[in-house]
Amino acid sequence: HPSSILSSSSSSIISSSTPLRGGATQTSAPATSSSVPKPIRVAFQGEAGAYSEKSLRELLGPNVIAVPRPNFESCYRAVASKECDYALMPIENSLGGSIHENYDLMLRYDLTI
Repeated sequence: HPSSILSSSSSSIISSSTPLRGGATQTSAPATSSSVPKPIRVAFQGEAGAYSEKSLRELLGPNVIAVPRPNFESCYRAVASKECDYALMPIENSLGGSIHENYDLMLRYDLTI
């Protein structure tokens, strides 16, 4: 099935599952007294402490697991392989304009906004 992308200002969050807004955990089964929430893993391009990680924390909160990646495509691959639940991807930059590479990757991978 197509994956999802959550958008917020100039960044998007891509997912291979149903998008969550502002949550830090998800469950794979209906909530019961024995259900244990699964932490959300979110890939981002850059090093720990980068602006992308700051954006990730501001959007989704402190309880997500931030997974740094060396480039944009590795973020897409992490979500496509289900290694990560989501990826935060910049689509616009105030200095450089559109991030064309990420638009191209959206077309290459089965992701939607």
